[in-house]
Amino acid sequence: MEFNTRLSELSAYREEHGDVLVPSKYDQNPKLGNWIKTQRIHYKLFKEGRTSESQLTSERVQALEALGFEWPLPTKLDKKWNQRLEELKRFREINGHCRVPDKFPVNPQLATWVSTQRVQFRLFKEGKKQSMITPSRIEALDKIGFDWGREGCVDLVDWEVRYEELCQYRLSYGNCRVPRNFRRNPQLGNWVHTQVPFNWSVVFSFRMPPNALVLFYGRESSTSSL
Repeated sequence: MEFNTRLSELSAYREEHGDVLVPSKYDQNPKLGNWIKTQRIHYKLFKEGRTSESQLTSERVQALEALGFEWPLPTKLDKKWNQRLEELKRFREINGHCRVPDKFPVNPQLATWVSTQRVQFRLFKEGKKQSMITPSRIEALDKIGFDWGREGCVDLVDWEVRYEELCQYRLSYGNCRVPRNFRRNPQLGNWVHTQVPFNWSVVFSFRMPPNALVLFYGRESSTSSL
């Protein structure tokens, strides 16, 4: 039965991606992408009472919603939310946690977004209608170990700590070409590779020493005058 087959594929997609926002043009499984689009069409017929024209039933609607399926098409805000989620997943891969600092010069938009999710979650728990977070979004964040109670996290992978470690590396090796897989300090290796290319005006506004650019590139730059 096609519905059950696609439902199983949708469940597998959710396990892999943390949501059920399958693109309409999904190269890995075009039939699933088309099927998702069709379900929304049939849902509209179902809601209008045109049950004879719709392939959906109450049981099928419930089965889809149990996976976190949202019937309206994702908006631009939804897409932006998913973009930030992917950035948070990348942060977790590098640092081993989701505690993005309030002041995170590498990606200040992500820092703001993380703080906003905690505020929205609190409103959700209080039953406030103005909360923009949904159960499916909560589940997606829970899946990657998001800490809802950490407002204003400061025990992060500190930029300044990594900078000092890089200074020590340069004293030892004469350069800043830290391998990504640096066994003595894996976090430093990952961190260095996230800094280049970088918006150095942000670095200097973050109270970094004026020779930071020289340390990375071995030369002066007009940015160093900031």
